[in-house]
Amino acid sequence: MPFTFYLVASLVLWSVLLVLTSMALLLLACLQFANIRRKRNEFHTKGAFTQFLKAHHTGKRIIKIATGLTFAIVISAFCAASFFAWRGTLHLREQIEHSSRLTVRTGGNCHRDSKREKTLFQTDDPKEILSLTKCLAFGLSAGEQCMCCGDMTFDLFDKDHLLCSFSLHHYERIRIEGAPFGDRKLTASSKRNLNDWLEKRNILRKSHKIQSQVNTPTADR
Repeated sequence: MPFTFYLVASLVLWSVLLVLTSMALLLLACLQFANIRRKRNEFHTKGAFTQFLKAHHTGKRIIKIATGLTFAIVISAFCAASFFAWRGTLHLREQIEHSSRLTVRTGGNCHRDSKREKTLFQTDDPKEILSLTKCLAFGLSAGEQCMCCGDMTFDLFDKDHLLCSFSLHHYERIRIEGAPFGDRKLTASSKRNLNDWLEKRNILRKSHKIQSQVNTPTADR
């Protein structure tokens, strides 16, 4: 099934759980307030009613309910973000595993200029392609997206069919072409592993060399 379907389905699931949890806590709060109102009508003086509230710790109960509601919202959001990160990592790894050819090139997937793009690395070795899966794991992200096109792009093919394309941004984020929710932040260990993977294949040196040539002004003749 497409990746977007899993994201939308999981978002709906967590939204339903959050709504049900919130409704349960709000119901408890309403029952508590209804009990306070009923008890208030039973007292003829304000002082007696205040003494009743203090004796039964009603204020503390209301605070606990509000705290529980806030805690439920935070936990639900954290669980949803964790699920998105895990499912995104799994989906990308599946795409890599089904690939028969990997090409790493300069630039990103926006504002492309095929005449200026350079191939940094290319392989059809299954072991080489699979080794990339160990370098990619997403952490929690807020859906932000930088304005650059990317430092380099990884194109995954099944024969001549492009399965997936993702660009590396600032060596710490991944942007998957056509995927929603912005850039995916790599975990700390993934950033180290990916950097080592690029260095062992001489990709970083080639990328820096090409970038320095682009940034070097041409002398007037």
